[in-house]
Amino acid sequence: MFTIHVTGLVICVFAPTRLELLFLDASGSDHHVLPHHLPSLIARRSYVRSYSLSRLASLHGRFAGKFSTNAHFGWSIEGMMGDGGDGCMPIQQVDGVLTEHPDPKTPDWSSLHWVLDLNRMLPKAKLRDEYRRLGQFTNAVVRLRGGRVRGGNPFTKIGNHIWGVGPGYIQALTDSLDIQFDEPPSLEFRNSDNAVVGDVHWEREGEAWLINESPGRIRESSTITAATAKDNAAASCEDSQIYAEAMGVTSYPVIQSVRTYEGGANTGIYCEVCRVEVSE
Repeated sequence: MFTIHVTGLVICVFAPTRLELLFLDASGSDHHVLPHHLPSLIARRSYVRSYSLSRLASLHGRFAGKFSTNAHFGWSIEGMMGDGGDGCMPIQQVDGVLTEHPDPKTPDWSSLHWVLDLNRMLPKAKLRDEYRRLGQFTNAVVRLRGGRVRGGNPFTKIGNHIWGVGPGYIQALTDSLDIQFDEPPSLEFRNSDNAVVGDVHWEREGEAWLINESPGRIRESSTITAATAKDNAAASCEDSQIYAEAMGVTSYPVIQSVRTYEGGANTGIYCEVCRVEVSE
């Protein structure tokens, strides 16, 4: 099995025939609330069969403490459109989970219930068309077909919190989404002129990461410190406004920690991958 993990400032669009991953350009926001983000593809060297896409000389600053240039390959996919997989829309795993947090003894984040749902957060809003193509607001797009899509294990300590997203929407959230394939999908990338710029082919077993983060926020995530419960208000998700703009609304809930789970208080600024369903 081959798994593609998605994390960072990414809207995962469930369209009728494919999964579209939109890597948002936070600096293109109307309000510039976040720094510029770096859309990246990263994988352990042993999982890469071959590639023609120009790779990064160094992974420094791409995601602190998680990857090393010696052990991993990395590619910048900024300004690119990627395609991979065969068939139709990946099968979704949304279990009938109604709890606020996975079982602490055997935490299972695999249901999409744990991935921020923009349709639920902003029920009357619709994703703006201009966000689904390269431009001011989106600096990379990857379209995947086939496979199985599910929630992923938290990449940061975001899972320590119970989050208040909106009225009646209070629960734990993960910051990752996984797409699992029995046959790994080769990824082909094109530039804004639709010219092929390279591809990446995988071994049958392994994993890769599609990440959209900024170096500044990476450092903040890597230095999150323990805190007391009274400091929970310091934990927040600054992506709320970016996602609201993408959905075409100006009034939106601020995603804020309402309490920590099992006493695991942590302060910090978190980035949350999210999902939305569209009809076309």
